[in-house]
Amino acid sequence: MKPSSSLSNDQKLKICHHKAANPSIKQSALANWAMQEFKLSKVPTQGTISNILAKRQQYESMDSTELTSKRQRAVNHPELDNVLANWVLQCQARRVALSEFSNGWLAKFNIRHGFKAQKSYGESGSKKDKTRLTFVFAANADGSHKMEPLIIGHAQSE
Repeated sequence: MKPSSSLSNDQKLKICHHKAANPSIKQSALANWAMQEFKLSKVPTQGTISNILAKRQQYESMDSTELTSKRQRAVNHPELDNVLANWVLQCQARRVALSEFSNGWLAKFNIRHGFKAQKSYGESGSKKDKTRLTFVFAANADGSHKMEPLIIGHAQSE
């Protein structure tokens, strides 16, 4: 396994717990412990350790999804994020198959909310439903102009 150079939030919390269990340990010794414990490629700087210890309460208040990530990124549009998450949950409850998410922000949205790709299987001998809908959500980069959501159905055959 290749040594890592960045710490997950869970590892940062473990550093805080190790400091709490060993209150007299110096930050340089704590940095060496972290390097060995987490198989890091280099020793974290004293500044890094200091910043981690200062944010202990923040790490302790994180849920398991946030702890597994390495960076904390704020959601730019939390209302949209919540509405979209509720929509995905409603689709799952109705057993509506959703396509797999892309490698971009939708994949991170999926991870942030703990959504997993689900395969659905029809009854034996039944035809697979090929009905597809495409949803379009569009806005400019700063969010000052938002278009109404569009739902694109299927073309009628002639």
